[in-house]
Amino acid sequence: MSEKIIYDKAKYHIEGDFPEDLDEKQAYVLTGFFVTWLSLNELFSDLIITDYKEKFDNLKNKEISPSDFYKAIGGVFSEDMLTQEGNLFTQQYFDFDNGQYLDDYDYLLSEKLPSFFHVADTWENYEIISTKINSRFIGWEKNRKKES
Repeated sequence: MSEKIIYDKAKYHIEGDFPEDLDEKQAYVLTGFFVTWLSLNELFSDLIITDYKEKFDNLKNKEISPSDFYKAIGGVFSEDMLTQEGNLFTQQYFDFDNGQYLDDYDYLLSEKLPSFFHVADTWENYEIISTKINSRFIGWEKNRKKES
């Protein structure tokens, strides 16, 4: 049996190069935006949706921010949270070493800030990165269909 893939944990950032002058809530923003996009695009597994139904409803109604949602579901982002399609896309796009998410996030949101941890956890910023994730997902789907 293979080990579960952990894509990210807020804890990794807090214990890493996290700026001392920032609230730890900022460690949830980077992944919180992506996890929110997955949630709103129905790429979470039914089990996770059932376990966190109230939080998913709060998110859909914009009653909580993306980072608050990510924190509420444990601040851990792993493969068992997603559908098969969600995992396939995440493995290609979100991968911090080889994917495009960090580059897109930096270019669109944090390029002029001291670090990517300084991006404000706002729905406006979510919409900016969400538009890019949507276009990446559409391109990824087209490539998948060509290959099959």
